[in-house]
Amino acid sequence: TQAETEVIGDAGLKTLKEHDIIQLERRGFYRVDRAYVNDGKPLMLFMIPDGKKKAMSGLDGKLAHR
Repeated sequence: TQAETEVIGDAGLKTLKEHDIIQLERRGFYRVDRAYVNDGKPLMLFMIPDGKKKAMSGLDGKLAHR
């Protein structure tokens, strides 16, 4: 299943390279699918499944584990 969501993040995310793995607090681990190029080609992350059925936080949203 593919879902895309636009989010606002720290400016430091622009320095990530393709295939880097990061943890977004209370959301999980993500792999950089496409590094930031410019506003027309933003950073794209791929969520790494962790096997949990429930989201890491109580917040419901498009970034929540499904």
